[in-house]
Amino acid sequence: MRRLIDTALTVGDIIGDSARFTIDPSYSARTAHSILTARGFDVAGVAGPQVTHYVLRSELESARGVVARRQHPILSVDCVESSLPVSDLLDRMAVHEWLFVLRGGRVTSIVTRADLNSPVVSAAILAELTEFEHGMKMLCADSIRIDGRGGLLSEERARKIAEQHAGQAKQNIDVSLTDCLMFSDVVAICKRAYFEALGFRSAKHLENSVGFVIALRTDLAHGRGVLH
Repeated sequence: MRRLIDTALTVGDIIGDSARFTIDPSYSARTAHSILTARGFDVAGVAGPQVTHYVLRSELESARGVVARRQHPILSVDCVESSLPVSDLLDRMAVHEWLFVLRGGRVTSIVTRADLNSPVVSAAILAELTEFEHGMKMLCADSIRIDGRGGLLSEERARKIAEQHAGQAKQNIDVSLTDCLMFSDVVAICKRAYFEALGFRSAKHLENSVGFVIALRTDLAHGRGVLH
């Protein structure tokens, strides 16, 4: 399960096969500024056999000389691997506006906060999380106990699920108890019954690994972006 969490969605899935956009180092700073403005880019790599430097649009507008005089070296702190899980990318993007993406040790593209908040990406992530949620529901389906004592869920939550299931049945809606579970219920069940079988050291370890998914799925389902 841990492997599924870490590989279900990565930086590479977010950016796809998009090629990097670079600026010729011999361009004048003002020409480069106009190009970046026209494309809506705040940052761009500087063209070369390998991309090892970048320029910022904000520094080019009133600058003199050529791009090569305004470039900055790309540091390791400015980069992420394309295989990085989206969960880790979210942590990095909380403090970075953009990051260069590495494939095979080379800069191939840039990922920005705008990329993460685009509707297409939000829809793709929501689809992945929904599939992930469904798989976890099937995993714990045999462990659901709605018997008045709560079982693996709190008594209050068990009562609400039982009421919801009964209400659906009265309307002749064919749903199972599993269908009435929220993702937080599934995580609660797995924490109490499956964390060792799933390869986690403790219930807390499982919660730390998948807990962020609960809030993220809720945000996306309500039309909010990944970074809102």
